[in-house]
Amino acid sequence: MEFVPVVAWLGVVLALAAAALPIADRVFRGFPDSGASFAPATALATVTVLAYWLGHLAYGRFVSLAAAGVFVLAGVALWGWRRPRLARVRLPLAVFLLAFTFLVVVRAYDPGIHPAGGEKFLDFGLLNVLLRADYLPPEDVWFAGERLRYYYGAQLATATLVHLTGVTPSVAYNLALPTFYATLVTGAFGLARAAATHAGRNGTLAGGLAAFLVGLAGTLATPVRFLLANLAPEFAADHAAFAFTGIRTTIPEAVDAVAADWSYWLGRYVIEGTLTVSPFWAYLNGDLHAHIVAAPFLVLVAALAYTVFRTRGRARLVRLACLGVAGGFLTLVNTWGLPTTIGLAALALAFSPHTPSPRRFASPLANELARYASAVAGALCVAGLAVLVAAPFLLFHTPVNRGVGFLPPRTALGPLLLAYGVFLAAFALGVRRYDLPLPNPRISFALGVLAVVLAGVLLALDLAAVLVVGPLLAVGWYVLRRRTPAFWLVLLVAGAGLVLAVEFAYARVYPFSPAVPRWNTVYKVSMQVWVLWGIGAAVAAAGVLERAATRVRSAAPPLRTARALAPALALTVLLLAAAVFPAAALVQHHTLAGDQPSLDGTRYAETHHPHEAAAIDWLNDNVDGTPTLLSKPGRTTYTWVNAPSSLTGIPTVAGWTHEEGYRGVDAYTTRATDAAYMLDANWRSAAFLLDYHDVQYVYYGPNEREAYGPSIYENRTGVTVAYQNEQVTIYEIDADRACEAVRDTCP
Repeated sequence: MEFVPVVAWLGVVLALAAAALPIADRVFRGFPDSGASFAPATALATVTVLAYWLGHLAYGRFVSLAAAGVFVLAGVALWGWRRPRLARVRLPLAVFLLAFTFLVVVRAYDPGIHPAGGEKFLDFGLLNVLLRADYLPPEDVWFAGERLRYYYGAQLATATLVHLTGVTPSVAYNLALPTFYATLVTGAFGLARAAATHAGRNGTLAGGLAAFLVGLAGTLATPVRFLLANLAPEFAADHAAFAFTGIRTTIPEAVDAVAADWSYWLGRYVIEGTLTVSPFWAYLNGDLHAHIVAAPFLVLVAALAYTVFRTRGRARLVRLACLGVAGGFLTLVNTWGLPTTIGLAALALAFSPHTPSPRRFASPLANELARYASAVAGALCVAGLAVLVAAPFLLFHTPVNRGVGFLPPRTALGPLLLAYGVFLAAFALGVRRYDLPLPNPRISFALGVLAVVLAGVLLALDLAAVLVVGPLLAVGWYVLRRRTPAFWLVLLVAGAGLVLAVEFAYARVYPFSPAVPRWNTVYKVSMQVWVLWGIGAAVAAAGVLERAATRVRSAAPPLRTARALAPALALTVLLLAAAVFPAAALVQHHTLAGDQPSLDGTRYAETHHPHEAAAIDWLNDNVDGTPTLLSKPGRTTYTWVNAPSSLTGIPTVAGWTHEEGYRGVDAYTTRATDAAYMLDANWRSAAFLLDYHDVQYVYYGPNEREAYGPSIYENRTGVTVAYQNEQVTIYEIDADRACEAVRDTCP
């Protein structure tokens, strides 16, 4: 395995995190670790934002070095002014190194940046084109000649680290994933630890639970499916459809698939018509994709919202500004994070014990509404700053979309509980400790009957999420305003709001059909729910487990001890069930892994596509900048197509059909038709289009030969063979000469 790049990469990341320590110590004052858990996220976000803004003037290694240099110098200056307490850094550092090492090992046994099963070709292509860019935004690697219209903050952060370390991109890809994963786990640990400590609970226990729930845990669907498929397959096929729904096949076939040939891939199919993935599923799969890399920075945003929750006056204003900047970077990484940033800011202001309640109205209800109005106003200020940070992207480079749709197919009760059951149980048991006011027995009985009737109505109306999440949302809201303003309840409310939002609205994103309108929406939002609820549920679960331990130690009467132990035992069983998925996935991963661990994500191409790998290496070694490359258009996605562009960053005329979502169907179709015409038409027409699209290289490999037959580029004016092997020919094109040789007028 490539140990020297690992050491170099980790050294740079830790150096940047060390420079961020005095900033974190100042912003996260009063946290048990003085903010050290958020130092990696703070450093990566700040340096990348600096590089992003400088990059619109000029971009490259010098800009990344300048951005990092400014940040490190500022950190060193602050070290002299406010020296962090290094003893508090040890535990977050240990968590970071453990998580980083764990995922490095995982990636080393399956490092392939391959096109199947995810967006690796897109992600790696964006990284490579950024490394070739002279300024930002970079050229679109799959739509040559136009600037990128997809959010690229994740790849920009990775490219910045490549510039700082000099690590080869194919290795850096598999070091960036462990870096973001470790940043996520460490941030979740730190936020849960702080929230629990401030609430008088065991912070280390809560932090450990958060690291597990956010960084490892899977849905309850996997253990339930294992039990049913192996112990009661006939019953499962006939009566347990809820457990196998979402798997894109018939229920009997799904049962057989789980029993005979289970794959981690099935773990994402829980809710019908969409995907539900945990962070560990995503990092195991290995996409360097927007909503995956956004997770650690969502934790940073949540932690900053917590500082707003805990402060007042000028200190709060400073932290609101930090929240706006962090939200702006989160927007660059994944624009879906902007609404969540605004929501967290509003909730932190609305429920903070340090937010003064208005007294200008005679009605308590009016004063309460005024409180929420002022919180929304503050959140909009945060939104304005976030939009300002991300303005170049938001104003000029937004993808094509079709607005917001309403009333999509909703989530059934069984899949909802399988997806989020661990969190829901922890929250439900966590709020039991608060003494909620109960009416007299007669009224309580009447309300119970009404609740049963209402539950039946909600289920009949296909509103299971309202039935399950609604009461928790209401109780959380009540406790925050009338009992204890605990931040884990803010995370409960935030996640509940997201769960309910996607039950009634969805982003109308191409190319998802009317049959699965919210496929992408729930997929992206479920990651945010998992992160927020994972941290909040960890604090709630720590309280439940602590109370049980205290009752056991106090030698209380057996009945009281049993009443305290029962919730703890139930929660422990659920936590163990959540550990089934990562355990099974890692066993499968080890079984299917290669014999020689490596972090080189393109090494597999030398085995499976040796001649194309050699041609791609030639392009990487001999072609600078972003000339236009022509290859077969990628109308068939998630296959080995447009590999030369994705693996080098040299833009192609028409890449994968993802561009239909960025440019529109008509624009992509026109481009793809032109690309095919340049490979399969008469030479006169091809030469005209070569000049029109400013093509400088033509890649003619196995895909092109299979689709178009013998090359039309042999012995043509303006065409020279730049590289050739048994299966691939790369032609260098002088488009002006080629066009002038066949026509009097060229574009």
